[in-house]
Amino acid sequence: PYWMAINAVDEALRNLTAVGGDIERAAILDNFCWGNPTDPVQLGMLVRAVKGCHDAATGFGTPFISGKDSLNNEYRANDQRLPVIPTLLISAVSIIDNAAQTIDMSLKRPGNLLYLIGQTHNELAGSHYIEMVSSIPNTTVPHVDISTARSTMQAIAHAIRLGIIQSCHDLSEGGLAVAAAEMSLAALLGLSIDIERVPHLPDELVPLPQNIRNTILLFSESASRFLVEISPEQKEAFEDHMRAHAVNAIACIGSVTHTKRFEVRNGEQRLVDLAVSDLQAAWKGEQA
Repeated sequence: PYWMAINAVDEALRNLTAVGGDIERAAILDNFCWGNPTDPVQLGMLVRAVKGCHDAATGFGTPFISGKDSLNNEYRANDQRLPVIPTLLISAVSIIDNAAQTIDMSLKRPGNLLYLIGQTHNELAGSHYIEMVSSIPNTTVPHVDISTARSTMQAIAHAIRLGIIQSCHDLSEGGLAVAAAEMSLAALLGLSIDIERVPHLPDELVPLPQNIRNTILLFSESASRFLVEISPEQKEAFEDHMRAHAVNAIACIGSVTHTKRFEVRNGEQRLVDLAVSDLQAAWKGEQA
């Protein structure tokens, strides 16, 4: 509960950041939906989640201005009283001086470069991938380095307001794979990415089998990460800007393409090669 509460704050603030919001002029709200706090287990999880909210708010320098707590949420099954899954929603608001300086996640132009910002770790516990597909050994929930997260968000938001970044998407449910697919779908443009270039700690992933490494690089839900689109003309300016803000976990992992295909590889190994129209059909629930 502690780390996932911090991750919830991180995700709310990186959603703001991805459109050009300023986390230095932001506020957050909490909404707890929990079981019976007289149950020691439920109370213990609640205390740890509240501690996570406190540490995230003070670490990011972002105040909680309101919230709503809904406790004692239980249901009956097989003559037992069972608590709902403890749920925390964090909402964030920010001041934007000029709406013309905001962006969205849709890809803009073939030939533009795609950069991944932030480290990817073996952090698939509680992830969309594990819920939908299968488990991964020795994984954990996302851990947030608040100092690094804050610097990264400040740098990206500033770059958006300078007009350096053309589109941006935070990495959350489904990790890199889903973020890239959503950016492609939003504009119906193709892209090609190489997960071999994804920033990560080699010592953490090298001992693992190749298929597990691919899964982690594609679907990990490590916090404080962004996928951004940069024009080739802004490549040097963007890299210099990020380094000036002490953001070093950055790599160009691919580009927007003319092909209208969604392509993912690991070096020479092709992992995904789909028509964007097939992605769209799957998203709509149609037979691809």
